[in-house]
Order: sequence, then structure tokens, then C-alpha cells
Amino acid sequence: MTYDTAAKEPIVLDGTELKLGDAVIIARRPEVANIRDDGLWRSAMLPCVGKAGVVGCIGHQHEEDIRVHGSPLVLVRFDGEPSWWFRLSELSRPQHAQPATP
Repeated sequence: MTYDTAAKEPIVLDGTELKLGDAVIIARRPEVANIRDDGLWRSAMLPCVGKAGVVGCIGHQHEEDIRVHGSPLVLVRFDGEPSWWFRLSELSRPQHAQPATP
């Protein structure tokens, strides 16, 4: 059995490597006129904009995620709410967060 031992580039958010358990804020929604036109977002995700969560998983298919969604994907967990996959470009670290754009 062979294993892929090639090191992947770390995922960086606001200048620092993103790791499991890091706090993040959903800083923005996708830049589409109608959320139904986005292949990742669902209307139930809209209330997450501006909320803090924790990184639960970082997508392993960076090139594919970038090709399909335009950015690497990150699973964000919220207290008492469903977890959702977000684009790295939609996240920010709490200390770098600007007012959310709903």
C-alpha cells in the first residue's frame, strides 16, 4: 500500500496557520445576488454571518475545493447549532474581524 507523503501547504487565515480548534468568525456571505445560485451555501447558513465558531475540520482536497468553490473549505462548529462548511475567504479570526456584511 502506498501513502501520499507529500506535505501540503498549510491553510493560512489572517496571516496565521489555521488549525483545528481555532476560533473563527463568519465574516461575510458569498458574493452572489441570490444565495440559491451558490453551490455551497444554504439559506439556513445566513444567520451564521457575524457569529463565532470553532474550526472542526479543514478540507483535504484544496485544489478541488478551489476549482469548485473558489477557496479551500473549512468546517465550522457552533454551540448548539449545526456545523457548516464555509470557504476560507468567508472567515476571519476574531481579532481581525470587521463588522459582518449580512
